Amino acid sequence: MGIKELLEKLVGSEGKYEERDYEEFVKVQLEYASAEDIPEREVIVHRLRGFSEIDTCISHVSDGNIVIVDIRPLAHRNMRELKQAVDEMKEICASMHADLAGLGDSHLIITPKGIRIQKSKPSEFEESLERVRGKA
Repeated sequence: MGIKELLEKLVGSEGKYEERDYEEFVKVQLEYASAEDIPEREVIVHRLRGFSEIDTCISHVSDGNIVIVDIRPLAHRNMRELKQAVDEMKEICASMHADLAGLGDSHLIITPKGIRIQKSKPSEFEESLERVRGKA
């Protein structure tokens, strides 16, 4: 139903207000009764120093938080481990319906289920990662 049809249903085709039975309209059930009921979420910045720290990032995401991962420490130390870590995070994110994208050459953003990252074209990060994969 478009806006015009909805307005005609509410006001009538002649522009006069008509009494309507409210049962014709759908009641919207809000997920939260009040603002106090909405769970707190955070944006967490995490420096990835090793493969073993993936669990920490994923744990924050599974709690409903958004995680920005600085991959420079691991990139400077071991590019092969970085490639494995990013591939592992992609697999885990896919399995939990989270989303992952690159932010420039040195950061990732991971969002929980229900928050999608709009990706219009391959990012510089993904292009850089492809170059790294070619070298590894």
